[in-house]
Amino acid sequence: MYSQIKNPKMYLMIFSDGLIFALSIVVSYLLRFEFSLSPFYIQQIKTVLLWIIPLKVIVFIFSGIYRGMWRYTSIRDFWLLARACLLSTLLILAIILYISGFKGYSRSIFFMDSVLTFLLIGGKLMLIRSYYSGFANPGIKEELFPKVAYKNVLIIGAGAAGEKILREIFENNQLHYRVIGFIDDDPQKKGRSIHGVPVLGNLGKITSIVQSEEIKEILIAIPSAKGDQIRNIVETCKDCDVSYKILPGMGELIDGRVSIKVLRDISYEDLLGRPPVKLDNTGIRGYLKGKTVLITGCGGSIGSELCRQVIKYQPNYLVLLDASEMNLFNIQMELQNESNFHQCEAILGQVQNELLMEDIFKKYKPQIVFHAAAYKHVPMLEKNPWEAVFNNIIGSRIVMEMSVKYHVERFVLVSTDKAVRPINVMGASKRVTELIMQSLQ
Repeated sequence: MYSQIKNPKMYLMIFSDGLIFALSIVVSYLLRFEFSLSPFYIQQIKTVLLWIIPLKVIVFIFSGIYRGMWRYTSIRDFWLLARACLLSTLLILAIILYISGFKGYSRSIFFMDSVLTFLLIGGKLMLIRSYYSGFANPGIKEELFPKVAYKNVLIIGAGAAGEKILREIFENNQLHYRVIGFIDDDPQKKGRSIHGVPVLGNLGKITSIVQSEEIKEILIAIPSAKGDQIRNIVETCKDCDVSYKILPGMGELIDGRVSIKVLRDISYEDLLGRPPVKLDNTGIRGYLKGKTVLITGCGGSIGSELCRQVIKYQPNYLVLLDASEMNLFNIQMELQNESNFHQCEAILGQVQNELLMEDIFKKYKPQIVFHAAAYKHVPMLEKNPWEAVFNNIIGSRIVMEMSVKYHVERFVLVSTDKAVRPINVMGASKRVTELIMQSLQ
């Protein structure tokens, strides 16, 4: 509240409210006595205004009425206003009762004054809100910005999240969206509207609506939707050949801030239909902290991510092995310069090189091995099957045998879903690798 003292707009609001307080009292007297006031009541009006106006201003200040940003007036602000009106009326009645026992005063005047105060000040707040929301009407937007190209969009989900997205589109002049309507499977919502935008129907009508209304983008605003529901919606959107974005799940919106800014492309987590698996960080730290870790294929997509995750658990030393000079250099520089992890050694070589692997295990004595070195591109290996055998099978066998020979505590083989009933060379090579590992256990 103290920061508001320097705000000249607050004093303008207090002044306007003071005028409303005076008008409310006068109108209440006029209504009570049917617009015929005797000199006694005219003098009474002058007397009560001298202390009622300051009293109401004080009550409104301490009720928090002037703390809000009036352009964002909400239902909560109207509840605060109602509370302030009721409290000020009770104080007025208590003061009059104490001073005069209501002799010469009409109680109904002050109840009418409370209602009129609420209506007049509430109306003023609505005018301010409407003024700043003047661009909310798409027609007004297009008249003011005729050269702006507006994108026709549909919102899937006529619930609370969809309403908030619509409101932000209306109020943000930088968002050049024209919301054509909502799509919702709830039959009770069909034909109804939200802020003047109709609910056009269910998912089955998306295709016809997209074609007839020239829809360019679909916004999915159902944060509570399950994986199978999202998959159905995505398939429908794909059939319509339009772009689409999704509002994150409720876990990502726990602070309640639903915004157009958090709309994003569909991710695998949306389609998964379950929350991501929580890692047992305590258990993982127990067998990585203070250990020497060897990661083969450390420069690949999986190996490099393993490096980033492993260093979080404070290993004593990290041995990096990769056949690609560039990939090896990149991950080493990332660990040292970006993650500030310097307890690592980069070794350029191939896992098929048995002498090299012997030297690595003898010199560094790794306690944990993550074997991620493998060829994984299916079409490439179909044309070069012996390379899959040489790298994925023979190379993996050498690493496993060295791990057994040098008493490695834990060996983790990175495999693939293509190893399940394999139908290609890559999947078959990884399946053989899994069988070799099982035979050495």
